[in-house]
Amino acid sequence: EGIRAVLQTNPNMKVLWFNVCKKVTVESIRAVIEYAPNITTLNARGTGVSILPDDIQFGTLIKLQEFNLSGNGLKKLPKSMATLPHDCDIDINSNQLESPPIEMAGEYGNMPPPIIGRFYAEEMLNRPDFNLSVLDTHIKECGGTIGTNGYHSNCAIITTAIRAQTGFSVELKEECEKRLDDDKE
Repeated sequence: EGIRAVLQTNPNMKVLWFNVCKKVTVESIRAVIEYAPNITTLNARGTGVSILPDDIQFGTLIKLQEFNLSGNGLKKLPKSMATLPHDCDIDINSNQLESPPIEMAGEYGNMPPPIIGRFYAEEMLNRPDFNLSVLDTHIKECGGTIGTNGYHSNCAIITTAIRAQTGFSVELKEECEKRLDDDKE
């Protein structure tokens, strides 16, 4: 309640440090997403937020440059984190990350949004039951939408992953590519 009120009265806030504040919750993160679209730095290091639900839509934080989530016991990053600006520095040091695996992080424990996007795109494409419905669901979970022309997504990395996929039938690959191409018109 307190952070929500602060953010509502300061919508142009650029930097927010929750650093080691144990009162931070998932709802605090949701409040930042809802009320601080201009934020460039968000430090939630050591706050104890150990779960970021899949329904959190990070795509509205288009100016975020630094996001410190180190030391929280996170096991999973939501797919929508792939929609953060591609140059956003996400620090995931000292977490027990499994999805995407911590080994995908850079030398200093940073995981850029394109790496998150690539992990979830490849995971989706390798499902034995992959079909266009699975693709549509994945797009929605990544913060994208499916427009009237077919495919549209903030998870642009899917385009490259589909084109590189070798295990698809010719028909399925053509339909995926058609949906990707339809959106460009």
